Amino acid sequence: MNTQKVLRKIYSIKVQHTDDNSPDTSYLGEYSDAPSSEYSIDRQERGDMEHREYRYFNPSCNYVDKEGKVLPGNTAEEVRQYVEQDYERMESLARGYWQYIGIKAVATVGLSLDGGQTYKIDKLTSSGLWGIESDSDRGYLTEVENEQLQELKEYLLAYGFGRSIVARAIKV
Repeated sequence: MNTQKVLRKIYSIKVQHTDDNSPDTSYLGEYSDAPSSEYSIDRQERGDMEHREYRYFNPSCNYVDKEGKVLPGNTAEEVRQYVEQDYERMESLARGYWQYIGIKAVATVGLSLDGGQTYKIDKLTSSGLWGIESDSDRGYLTEVENEQLQELKEYLLAYGFGRSIVARAIKV
């Protein structure tokens, strides 16, 4: 039986904001070559369409069904208003005024089997939350950061770090 003592060390803990390069924007609507309903926005007519861009912005399935009919609970006027807001939001994304990000917590840790002479360095990472709008309320971003740190805390405990060491390293 191996009774060798394992030394563990937490070098750093960071919360990272990274670009989300493949976000799902369908909740806002979609660009297309053809209108999907009478609520679609003609970008060429508005002068918003550049060469090799889609002509239409179609509403999301939050407001109209596959046939382009208004879903229950909305009026035609509300759908027009919502589609306009979503179009402006999508256009501001395309212009780079905001982006989608992911937030995760990362710990750099070390394990030593030889009394601390050498350490094997590992990175432990929370699962992360993606598809966050970069211009979200600071309170929401802080909430997500804390959730990711909480998840990382569980991984560190499972990795064999003591509760007091983890509590000192992560103050959530």
